Amino acid sequence: MSDSDLMNEWVVVHRERNAPGNQPDSAAASKTPHKSDLRETKEFRYACAAEIQGKIRSYNTKFRLTAINISAILFIPISCLEHGGLLDHTMKNGYQLKVALDNIAILVGHYLRKSHEDLSESKEEPETARLCTQQQDETHDAEGRRPLKRKLSTRETSRKRHSHRKYTDNEEDDDAAGNNDNTNGETHESNQVGRSGTEKTRCCIRDKFQCVFTGTSCGGPVHILPFAWNKDEVNKKQTICSLRGGVAFFDMSVLSELSRLLGFDLGWSDKFWNMVYVNDQLCSKWPLAYFGLKCLSVKPKQSLDFESSEEPDFEVEIQLNWLHRRREKPTKLMYLEDDDNEMREMAEMQIKHEDDAAPPPTDFSTTIISGHTVALSMPESDALKCRLMLDLHWNLTCIAAMSGGAEHPDLLPEPVLWAGYSGF
Repeated sequence: MSDSDLMNEWVVVHRERNAPGNQPDSAAASKTPHKSDLRETKEFRYACAAEIQGKIRSYNTKFRLTAINISAILFIPISCLEHGGLLDHTMKNGYQLKVALDNIAILVGHYLRKSHEDLSESKEEPETARLCTQQQDETHDAEGRRPLKRKLSTRETSRKRHSHRKYTDNEEDDDAAGNNDNTNGETHESNQVGRSGTEKTRCCIRDKFQCVFTGTSCGGPVHILPFAWNKDEVNKKQTICSLRGGVAFFDMSVLSELSRLLGFDLGWSDKFWNMVYVNDQLCSKWPLAYFGLKCLSVKPKQSLDFESSEEPDFEVEIQLNWLHRRREKPTKLMYLEDDDNEMREMAEMQIKHEDDAAPPPTDFSTTIISGHTVALSMPESDALKCRLMLDLHWNLTCIAAMSGGAEHPDLLPEPVLWAGYSGF
């Protein structure tokens, strides 16, 4: 999409935004907050945890499962614990089970640390955080007659001069357009890519320059999976290595696609389908797992123009749920004995939180309730990518909140880069 096309869309979106029937709240709805399957599966999960711990003790007699291990066992799909699953204690030896649990913890930690890195970097460049709002205000004059040009800042023109981004012929047009942002490029000095103003603008246009949950303009796009995951070569390799933990949530074909998206080139997590516009309050709590976004569905968008020759957009239905956050350390050794079963206590606290309609934290002032659902419109291929980002985000955020990892991300293990490792 060219700059002129984007400018024209800014004007259209601004006019549509001011129309009463086109406010984001008109597309928002409240549904029943998400509930896990713990009520039905908790006893089976308790038994599996005890068996897994026993298997690992066959080569490490003093081993105890930690809070991050227990959270993973409570949250992962039940199929992982059943016959042939990732944590099937009847078929896997103790070492295999320990490695699988460690890989999940590594992926959760990598997600949390890089999300914090995203937030700290956005604070260092406040003018880019306000770019979308500035562009929206400057797209037309008092009477909305014509778009106005925006004067580039010194920082932006400096980036423009030092861009050394190279492209391959097999990149998709839209994705290449995102990376072909002259104000953000990969430099030879740092071998690092900057954030794409073009992709951020596409997110702003899609979400009408407003928080999708509150309809307020303060805030901006936030990355569903961290931008820092592949902003440079080191982070990209760490991410590909960390994705081994994703076997708990996806089959290998899906995981390979995720690895391809994030490992293809630097900056490929910096796409509008990996962003959502939220207000400043939600943005500040994003890396802390106060809430998670769950994808409910991806479906064709209903159109009133039945004779249109254009391919219809798809809607990604997203639900916000406030999470129960444990504040103790994720590395705490847990007791599974009947008289002092801390795993049972964790599960019951989660069930109570869900039965109470998943309320927001008591120290968090907000009007958003769990179950608040919105729909984001985009082409089908982008909608499917967005769902993949949301699915991984939801799994990792829930485990981070339940385990205490969100409170202490630096205590979680980091990925170990093996020489020559390039994927699964």
